[in-house]
Amino acid sequence: MKKILAYVLCLCLLTSAAIAAFSLSSRANQIGEITGLRESMDALWLKNHFTKEEMAEIAQLRIDVYTESFWATPFEKRKEVELHIMKYPDNPEAELAHRLTMLEPLRVEDGIQGTLSNSRHLKYGNDYFQNGNFDYLFSDKTYWSIPYGDYESTRMTFTPDGKQHISNMLHYGGEDAVGLNVGMLAFLKDTDSIEAMLRDVGVAETYKAIISASPMCLYLHCDNGIYLVSLHDEPIHMMEPYGLYKLDDIMQLWTDEYHAGGNEGYGRFIVEEKPDFEDEALALQAAGLLHGNEKGLDLRKPLTRIEAITLLVRALGLEDAPTSNASKFTDIADSSWGRKYANIAADNNITLGIGNGQFAPNERVTDIQFGAFLLRAVNTPDFDWKASIKMLIDEGVLTAEDVKAMDLFTRGDMAKIIYEALEKRLL
Repeated sequence: MKKILAYVLCLCLLTSAAIAAFSLSSRANQIGEITGLRESMDALWLKNHFTKEEMAEIAQLRIDVYTESFWATPFEKRKEVELHIMKYPDNPEAELAHRLTMLEPLRVEDGIQGTLSNSRHLKYGNDYFQNGNFDYLFSDKTYWSIPYGDYESTRMTFTPDGKQHISNMLHYGGEDAVGLNVGMLAFLKDTDSIEAMLRDVGVAETYKAIISASPMCLYLHCDNGIYLVSLHDEPIHMMEPYGLYKLDDIMQLWTDEYHAGGNEGYGRFIVEEKPDFEDEALALQAAGLLHGNEKGLDLRKPLTRIEAITLLVRALGLEDAPTSNASKFTDIADSSWGRKYANIAADNNITLGIGNGQFAPNERVTDIQFGAFLLRAVNTPDFDWKASIKMLIDEGVLTAEDVKAMDLFTRGDMAKIIYEALEKRLL
């Protein structure tokens, strides 16, 4: 009997312990897990998008690019600049071999996905945020940023498929790429700490994580707003190193700083308003020349080249013009929705592409490019496409004040140009 009682008592104790353990585990999960956070953070790491074989190819490409760059610069010139870090200053072959040992293939695993931003566009930051369009200040273009070299903050950047080195392209037009350092990588790997920071401000779900360089921050789109974390090792623009801020709070701080006469930080950049040219757009819509999207006319949205050429073809009444079923551009698939519009534009000499048989459909269009499309559409004799906006100003289609705000070229800007061209009977 005593043995039976002892057995029952042990069973009860074990059951109680199991229930307690399950209760604690469930509570830990409820407290610790922010839905979507780990998936969003995991999506930022190169190693989660490529096989080991593909990562080895990227690592080899990095070595090839580094080697080519090393020999492309006269060694004596390198010695003048880098003597303090050279291990073999009198033997370039040995120096290169030494440096290549520092490019360990496994460091490719520390590659981070960045999203291009344009520091010039941040001047519309508060305006776009207040109108629910803050995401539009980021490009749709992503890239892989991978540590390399002798300095912790240096990096190489590669196309999304990892097959092309693009460092020299990333500063074109003011676009900035993220520079990696040890502190930043350590922070981004510590998802538990990021989770704890978000939990403290009441976040329950995260939808998307973006790393961008202007300013260099981790942006987290959450159920109760957008948060950003400064990825700087020192205080910068009123943000503490790796501090978490709600976007509307930091926007308000920067705006207050500007109105208080501050000369430092982002306050002086974010206060301009972007005109949307709504009246002109509504007139085009009424005439059946401009169609909306799921957000209506969406006049603050930046345009890609394929979107711009599509809208222009429609505005010109050429949408139903016959054209080839095969794409005229190597970077637009025959099955792409944009193939017809790019082909029609090419048939009518509205676009010449960017060279090498390509159109760059997903690149953001600029005011100058769109001006060139328009001038070709009206059969303007040979002209320098880079002077297109000046020509439109001379024709009275645009004013210098109009153009000043078109550095971030949008659907509204396009509507303005088409409307005024129609008014001046250019179209």
